[in-house]
Parts: sequence; C-alpha cells; structure tokens
Amino acid sequence: MKIYKKFLGFILHHSNRNFSSPIFYENKKKCLEKHGQKIKFNIQEFPEIYCNRCGGSGIHESPFGSYQDDCWHCFNGIYKRKSWVILQKYQLGNYVFHIPLERVYVNPVLKTYDYIDGYIEHKFSKKAPACHFIFMLLYQEEWLSIWWKETGNGWRAWWWKPYNWIPNIIHVIKNGKDSLCFRKDFHLVNPFTKKPFFYKEEEYEDFPF
Repeated sequence: MKIYKKFLGFILHHSNRNFSSPIFYENKKKCLEKHGQKIKFNIQEFPEIYCNRCGGSGIHESPFGSYQDDCWHCFNGIYKRKSWVILQKYQLGNYVFHIPLERVYVNPVLKTYDYIDGYIEHKFSKKAPACHFIFMLLYQEEWLSIWWKETGNGWRAWWWKPYNWIPNIIHVIKNGKDSLCFRKDFHLVNPFTKKPFFYKEEEYEDFPF
C-alpha cells in the first residue's frame, strides 16, 4: 500500500504541473481524500485588482466629455476584491498537494495557517502527459473514449519530439488523406534547418541594374 501511495503521489505531482481542467481537479480531490494524509491548512492571499477601464477611479467618462457615470465594469474602481482562499494541505507519497476549501473576503488570521502569496506556479514537466494519462485512467470512468475524442484534433508541429508522436499518429488515423501533414498548403518542418521540407530558395534573375 505504501508503494502504491508513492506511485500515486508521483503521477499526480507531474500531472498537476501541466494540467488544470475541471475534470482533472475533480479526480485529484477524489484521490487525495481517499489516499492522502491531511497535514495542515494554508491560506492563499490574492490582492485586489483595480479596473483598467476607469483606472481605479470608479467613474466612467464619456470619450467626448459630455457626461460621467459609475463605471460599468467594476465597483468603486475595484475589478476584483481582495480575497483569501483556505487550502487543505495533503501529503501523498513524497509530495504535498492543496485542495481549495473556501474563498473568504475577511482575513482569516490563524496562527496555524501558512500564507501563500498569490498564485502557485508549476514548472513544466516532460513526464506530465504520461502521468496524467495513467492517473485519469485510474480515476475517470470512460477516460479512454474521452481521451480519444480530445486527442489528435490538430497537428503538433514539433512532430520529431516523442511526446508528439501519439497525438500525430491519431490525427492521421482520424483524418486519413485529409490530415494536415498531407495537405498541399501545409509543410512539415525539418527539425535541423527549421525550414519546411522541400524548401526552395527564391530565385532572382540577375538584371544589370
């Protein structure tokens, strides 16, 4: 069981770096509530955002200077109020995760909370696509049909990179002769020269100017 939790923690950690869809977060919560260990709370603080339309004044002015009115896009110059999100902190395997519990507009001052200033940024992970696929396969019913429907709908230009092979193969299977890579107005890029294959330099006649 301990090894399984470490495995879940690993694939969830890498999936969480690159994916942020509602369906992923729903399954992340399901996984952590079942297998994760609650360790403490965090508070994530978001500063207020002033309105760009009125410059934070709260007053909408006619471009011709004929009238003034309350700004239609904000409340007294504030587009988004200052807020705090209470996060439940979980330990799963060797990794730590957060699940939002509640958004409040009055500072919940508690000594047991650790503050997080603003958004949490996740670094890109090359392992994310494979980990995300395995994680969703474990927790989402009919994931294979959802994945097939959403994959291969376009052509990934950096086709020579391994993580683009499967989506591009599926794109060709789905579209056949109508695939982007077979169209005359689409050119596969040579990964070495960064130019389309069969690239031809423009020729100019040498006039004696």
